[in-house]
Amino acid sequence: MEMNMLCFWKKNSDYKSATKFSKQYQKQTGALVQFISLPKQTTANMFKYVLLFACIAYAAASGADDDAHAEVTLQKLEVFTDGFNSALETTNHIHVLQAGDAAGNIKGDYSYVSPEGENIAVSYVADESGYHPQSELLPTAPPTPAAILKALEYIAAHPSKESKN
Repeated sequence: MEMNMLCFWKKNSDYKSATKFSKQYQKQTGALVQFISLPKQTTANMFKYVLLFACIAYAAASGADDDAHAEVTLQKLEVFTDGFNSALETTNHIHVLQAGDAAGNIKGDYSYVSPEGENIAVSYVADESGYHPQSELLPTAPPTPAAILKALEYIAAHPSKESKN
C-alpha cells in the first residue's frame, strides 16, 4: 500500500530542516512527500478558521451535556407485603411511575423528551403474558388485506384431510 504525505510551510521558513525531515520520513515509510508553499497571509487565515471552528464545536458540545448532568428531583419507593409503588423524576424531564403486585404484575408509564424535542410517553403492563407497551409513537401492524381474510375463512371452512384424522 502506497502512502503519501503532504506538507505545508510558510514562505521564508526553514525549508532545509523540512526537507531533512521529509527525507527521513520517506526512507522509513516509503511514502511520497510533497511540499506546498503557503504565504504568511494564508497560514494566518487558516489559523483563524481553525479557531472559529473550534469555538463552534465547543459551543455545540456544551449544550449536549444537559443529560449527563441531570439531577433527580423526585425518587420515591414504597414497598408493601402485596406489591410496591415507585416514582422518579429528573431535571431533564424524565418521569417514571410504576406499581406492582405480589404476583409480579407491573403497571406503569414513563415519559421523556427525545433529542428532537418531542415528548415521548409510554404506558405499559407487564404480566404473565409479557410486556405490553402502548404509545402513539409505537408502530402498529397494517390492517389485514381482504384477500387474506377471505383465504383464512376458506381454510377454516374447508379443513385439510390430515387435520380430520
